Amino acid sequence: MNEQEAFSELRRISSMPYGQARILAAERVVKDIETHQLDRLLPVGLLDLVEAYTFADETMSTLATFARILRLYDSRPELFDAVDTRNLYWEYKWVVNDAIDYPQVTAAQVEALIEDMERRYRLAGLGLGPVRTARFLWASHRGDPEVWQRLQEVKTEPGSQQDDCRACQIGTEVNTLLDAGRYEETIALARTQQWECNQEPWNTRTAMALAAFYAGDDELAVHAYKDALASRDDEPHHNRGESRQIELLASSGHVEEAVHLIREAEHRPTPEPPRPALLRLLHIITGLSAAGDERYEPLRQRSIDKARELAAAFDSRNGTTRYAQMLDAAINTPVSGRHLDFDARARQLLAASSAGEPLPASLDDDGVAGPGGQTPPAPPAQQDEAGLHGDGAGAWAKAEEALGQQDYLRAAYYYQRAALIARDAGFLERAGAAYAEAAQSLNAAGEGLASSLFAKAVPLLRAGQAPADIVAAVLEAWAPVACARGEADAVLTHLCQMLEELARREDQADQTRLRARLQDTLARTLFAQEQDLEEAYKLATQAGEDFAGSGLVKDVAHAFWLAGRIAVALGRDEDAVYALESAFEGFTIARCLTERSQIGEELLALLRSTGRTDRAEELIKAL
Repeated sequence: MNEQEAFSELRRISSMPYGQARILAAERVVKDIETHQLDRLLPVGLLDLVEAYTFADETMSTLATFARILRLYDSRPELFDAVDTRNLYWEYKWVVNDAIDYPQVTAAQVEALIEDMERRYRLAGLGLGPVRTARFLWASHRGDPEVWQRLQEVKTEPGSQQDDCRACQIGTEVNTLLDAGRYEETIALARTQQWECNQEPWNTRTAMALAAFYAGDDELAVHAYKDALASRDDEPHHNRGESRQIELLASSGHVEEAVHLIREAEHRPTPEPPRPALLRLLHIITGLSAAGDERYEPLRQRSIDKARELAAAFDSRNGTTRYAQMLDAAINTPVSGRHLDFDARARQLLAASSAGEPLPASLDDDGVAGPGGQTPPAPPAQQDEAGLHGDGAGAWAKAEEALGQQDYLRAAYYYQRAALIARDAGFLERAGAAYAEAAQSLNAAGEGLASSLFAKAVPLLRAGQAPADIVAAVLEAWAPVACARGEADAVLTHLCQMLEELARREDQADQTRLRARLQDTLARTLFAQEQDLEEAYKLATQAGEDFAGSGLVKDVAHAFWLAGRIAVALGRDEDAVYALESAFEGFTIARCLTERSQIGEELLALLRSTGRTDRAEELIKAL
């Protein structure tokens, strides 16, 4: 390997998704750089390796590799160009944060890291904002009385290029204020959040919603929660936003939705680092204690047991009782008895639509639009009366126009008008389709009431003799919405009825694709509800085989991916390996690189955990 080849390989690795495959590729290129004595590339290779370890939550490897980088920097600084040097100081922040997150790293080691960080920043003439932030985070984590002094030091330190983004700075302070029970201050600061990053404003808005709830401002809590949902990133799992969401839902009369989120998190293949995991458990325990629902007492007790173990580990490391106190407070949270009406906006909208009244003016500022802000609806005076009272075509056209503008609430309003007009005129299939579109629009706006519109759509579609594949598509869309609301029974009933009807038909060969689709949706719904996992596994496997018979390679892969996850939940390792390997092969053939990488990580972890090292090595080469 020459220098150009090594550099090209480093660039390729930097574009890989985070995970084991990237780690192994980064480790190998560092080894090649050393073998071929390409010393000029060693800093960038090691820094990339730290990045790979950090974002795969392999903290002990992160610490060891970063220590090696520091030794190299001290002994051969000429190898580090300006970019390498900047990245070294930037990664220092990652290393300190990771060290705090793991109780295996001693308090003395954390403090030594921060001391060395400050020494090096001073020698380099860099701003001390990141150092002040590290000391503040360490004090906050330990429950140190000096935390507010440390926070003030962060806020008064002159800014520099090494600082966190402004969005994260506000988010970090909001976290601290909320944890301290300073709800009015939390709300006031959260209102100033106007910046965005990969965690914000989702993190800040969920904090604002929870603070408003505890401050007794239900209207603000609902509004902030809706805003949070509209800003949610696809993968906000490693910040506290989702954990706060669980606490808020469980505490405010929506425990089924909270439990659905808890179950979803439990099925994720990549576990959280210990400290975020502990914080999540504390939010879960607080919420379930406030809910006071005996159905979920076993889940609450399991969460308490896990949290107690983690809290003891961190308190022992920190020399404090902070987490024991937080756990005690969570366990003893009184039953709330309060209910936040998250459906009020959608219910008002649907009532106006049903009555043929103009879109409520109060909704004009609340419509969820696309990226970049809200799309203001037209004033009621300008609404097309023909669209409201004619044959329904005008209402449907207005719905399509609103949908094109990503004005989802307005679209739902008009789609429901079209549904009602079509239903009253006897056009049941068209009515069902319009209800389904209204439901999809509400769902896009983050409105859980979408489930009730799907529940109206399916019977109308079936009564109107809509094509079975159309009904199946609506059931696919309805299932996850219903599961999130704890309303999956109706979906399960419709799916089972359709499968029974298919089984009685004579033209079985022509129905393979439809049967696979229904089986896949039924398996996903059972898995999400943690019901009859054996049956869910059989359904997912059969769906995969039927999709294969129809030549739908991507659908085959998704079905076997589901089967693999269900098999993992059942503890059937051999079945899980077979299913995940089948899915990996399918995504490879279909050239679905993102899914291939994701399932590759899951499969690799499973192969290693079950001692299948040879197959793991083969997979690494393929990845």
